[in-house]
Amino acid sequence: MRVWFAICLAIWGGTLDAGPWPRGKGKAFVSVSSTFSLTGDLLKPIQYEPSLYAEYGVTERLTFGLDVFVAGDFDQPTAFVFGRLPILERRIEDPVAVTLGVGFEETPRGQKQLIRAGLAWGRGFERGWLAVDSFATIGLDGGDLDLKLDATWGRNFGKRWTTALQLQTGQTGRREDPFAKLAPSIILSIHDKARVELGIVHHLTDEDVTTAVKLGSWLEF
Repeated sequence: MRVWFAICLAIWGGTLDAGPWPRGKGKAFVSVSSTFSLTGDLLKPIQYEPSLYAEYGVTERLTFGLDVFVAGDFDQPTAFVFGRLPILERRIEDPVAVTLGVGFEETPRGQKQLIRAGLAWGRGFERGWLAVDSFATIGLDGGDLDLKLDATWGRNFGKRWTTALQLQTGQTGRREDPFAKLAPSIILSIHDKARVELGIVHHLTDEDVTTAVKLGSWLEF
């Protein structure tokens, strides 16, 4: 089971969300990805939203990281620095971790200071994994509360190919409607420490339904 947790960590850290698995002391990880929207209410003929994600294992249990996402073609960046720590290790077999981060978001009305708290759970199987990530983001100026809950199922096909299916749900602000997105992807290992991902992100709840293409790559050190 621990072997499959390690495989899940290597794949999970770069494709979707952080997950509950610690990075490991002295180990680093960097991922760059972007979604490209071709339909819907776009700001440009092709609208892209890049992201950067990095982790470093300070100890075997404690992981520090950086999470940057840019919406609207570099118009609205959001960035967090965070720490993740496993909990309940003596009570349950499945890994569970808590995350606490601080960051900011640039908006048309100025910069917002943010705090993010998260709880993640995972389970490894013989040829795959299941994980759930939840986050709450609060503005320090008394602003809106953003909620997010993602569930992901992944399956490994041999040494090079992996598939993942993620359901993304949440609510941005108390006055906004909840959203749901379906995000299947295919992951190809091109090296022991390098992978690429191709997927789509399909909005299930928007009145103007949109589908975006996702491209990602990441490297472990």
